[in-house]
Amino acid sequence: MGSLSGGGLPARGPRRLPEPFRTNRCLFINVFGCEGDAIHAALFGATNPGHVPLRWYERTFPEHYATSFKFAFVRDPVERAYVAWARLMEAELFRAAEAATDMDADEGFDRFVARWMTPATILNHPEFAPQSDFLVDARGDLKLDFLGHYETLLRDFGSLRDFLCIPAVLPWSDTAYERTPQRVRYAVGAFTRKRLRMLYAQDYELLGYA
Repeated sequence: MGSLSGGGLPARGPRRLPEPFRTNRCLFINVFGCEGDAIHAALFGATNPGHVPLRWYERTFPEHYATSFKFAFVRDPVERAYVAWARLMEAELFRAAEAATDMDADEGFDRFVARWMTPATILNHPEFAPQSDFLVDARGDLKLDFLGHYETLLRDFGSLRDFLCIPAVLPWSDTAYERTPQRVRYAVGAFTRKRLRMLYAQDYELLGYA
């Protein structure tokens, strides 16, 4: 689909280490689709460097990387892919309405996964790229000190906030495209789940999802 932003994971990050990371001696890896922008805003304000892989900090700021507290939040791979697709479809519908053109109403999630999602295409689109690609170091190892999960976001955020000693509160976020695990369980076919488990095998292995 032409509306997908291509190019793989961001090849570059901030030229200077964000001041909140320096002050709190930490690194937050903001993975696409895991409420990272809201988490960053609650903890650190508006100085958001974006979705920068751990490897960038490892290579660019090695001294800070070696001693910092590294953390991230992740999400069930099927949930994350489904929500990314839903947001994409909303954008496609908006563009079609503006252009007064028709959109394929039969393009459901199962068909999208079967037709478009391959190992090559997901690597070229950060919205669908494996979460572990953002989180592993140069050797391919997961070297985080804290890994929170979207499914237990409030609890995990509270633990993190208390550890960092930052009096932060998560803002209300837009839930228009969110799907509970129960909703997605019925919306995603068995073949699609099997294909996504294959595509995101490393995420299932490293991130604590059964």
